[in-house]
Amino acid sequence: MTTKTGFGRLGPVLILTLILLALLVLAIKTWGLVALGLTAIATVPVVFLILFLITIGK
Repeated sequence: MTTKTGFGRLGPVLILTLILLALLVLAIKTWGLVALGLTAIATVPVVFLILFLITIGK
């Protein structure tokens, strides 16, 4: 099923990604590189989960 834009099911994921990226840019503009560092630290468990899933093969 595709929408008028042709993105299909990817549309909501793309919009969410753009919103999160805009929030990250605003946080960096407000608090500087501290916001970027905290974001990197917060994503470590997600990256580990993805690596484990790739290793297991799911």
